[in-house]
Amino acid sequence: MSPTFVLVSRSGQTLGKRFLHLRIVRVGGTRAGFLRAFLLRDFVFKLLCGIPLAGTALFVADVASLWRPDGRCIHDRFAGTKVVTTS
Repeated sequence: MSPTFVLVSRSGQTLGKRFLHLRIVRVGGTRAGFLRAFLLRDFVFKLLCGIPLAGTALFVADVASLWRPDGRCIHDRFAGTKVVTTS
């Protein structure tokens, strides 16, 4: 198993997000934690995307939602999170 879930749960960052100075937080700006940052945002959403046909449509809609004015994808809205820039 990858240590990614530990990194995301503790700091809100994967190695890639750390390199790009990005962090996953709750909509209010507090730490997202394991439940929101990993379970809801990543694991459950990937399970839903695995459903034949409906999952493919969900995945395409999620990618297309990158260009929303608030920049939050469907998986962010589902988990109540957002990605912010760190200094």
